[in-house]
Amino acid sequence: MPWSGLLVGSVPPSPSWSPPRPAGRTSSPPSSCPCSPPAPPSPSTPAAPLSPPSSPWTTCPSKSWKPSRSTCPKAGTPTSTPAWPFSPPASPPTFSPPPPTPVRLNPTPEYASGLDFENKRERLGLYDPETLHALHRYAVAVGAVPGRTDDAVELLTWLVGARTDDEENRLAVLDDLTRLLQDGGRPVPAERWLREALSGWTRLPGPSDPRPLQIASNLGMALLDLDRREEAESLMRDTVARYTRTLGATHPDTLRSRDILAGSLRGSPTRLAEAEHMYRAIPADVDGTTAPALIAQHNLGAVLTRQGNHDEALRTASWSAPVRLLGDDHPDTWGAWANSAVVLHTLGRITEAETLLTEVLHAYRRIHGPRHVATLEAQVDLAAMRANQSHNAEAAPLLRDAIEGYRSTHGPSHPIVGELAGVLARMGD
Repeated sequence: MPWSGLLVGSVPPSPSWSPPRPAGRTSSPPSSCPCSPPAPPSPSTPAAPLSPPSSPWTTCPSKSWKPSRSTCPKAGTPTSTPAWPFSPPASPPTFSPPPPTPVRLNPTPEYASGLDFENKRERLGLYDPETLHALHRYAVAVGAVPGRTDDAVELLTWLVGARTDDEENRLAVLDDLTRLLQDGGRPVPAERWLREALSGWTRLPGPSDPRPLQIASNLGMALLDLDRREEAESLMRDTVARYTRTLGATHPDTLRSRDILAGSLRGSPTRLAEAEHMYRAIPADVDGTTAPALIAQHNLGAVLTRQGNHDEALRTASWSAPVRLLGDDHPDTWGAWANSAVVLHTLGRITEAETLLTEVLHAYRRIHGPRHVATLEAQVDLAAMRANQSHNAEAAPLLRDAIEGYRSTHGPSHPIVGELAGVLARMGD
């Protein structure tokens, strides 16, 4: 594109039951048992014949007043049985509680490691080596929780300063810190800590140990994210040579370093042929369906696009293979889709390209966040597509937000900030 430089048991209570009260019985209990002989009549009143109680429900003098279907112990005469439409049970029904369900507590790694750290801090003190090691594990667990990267980075940064007396464990902390920074798309602090880690690991085990070579490859990626390709090329040529000598040319770590080296050459039009050769060599050396080969093929598509070989570029950047291999929501799959969108735009298939790149941008925002380098690159590419169609009103907000993102990730004085700000000014915004 003209200006963007497209980047590729609780138990329920038992119910209670009580029989209904006799009709008309609303007053307090009688003073004497109705089944007892009546008191002698007064002389002026004729004696009433003894008759049974009007209600079969009697009150027993030996108990508190309540309906009863039993024989009155004082009178010794059984009561009659009422003609009820149902027979009340002699006692409330009982229910057996359900068998207890075993509850298994599975604390999250964050909670378990945090509890371990608190216990060690109370028992041993904050600066005891065991406590610091527990805090390291807790920080790593926090970093695995979505939205908690900044908290983990803060803890790990503190640990780097607290472990100055233990170089090996300090470097292990730096490994996790730089990984979180790079995964979060923060190349500026990542570069700083990667250089410190590379220096430390080189002194500790020796320059050909795999650990410093891995850090060197990560540093090369950070430099590419910062668009410092010449520095990345110098570092990666040495790293590829060391990897090839120690692990062989087809080891996965070597293949990754070769891909990063080829990426460092893509910034210069005069180096595109060399980058193309490197990208073609990777699938030729290994199974073409493996992840390193697929990534190299997609990056090759971007080089072919810049060389004007659009038909081969579209075939090379086809994203069906990584979907089958990595899944349709893997970041590398979305990266392949982004490359395909660029090629489609170059071929004049504007609607397809814009639709696909819009999906890529939404996916990157969801997976990486709005300030990740990959998200910002896709946002600039989409703004370029819309600006090239004279849709400046849609392109300007995307570009303005991308400039703010680059200011926060790369710093206000980075060249890309000035370049994009100039484009925005020429658009009349």
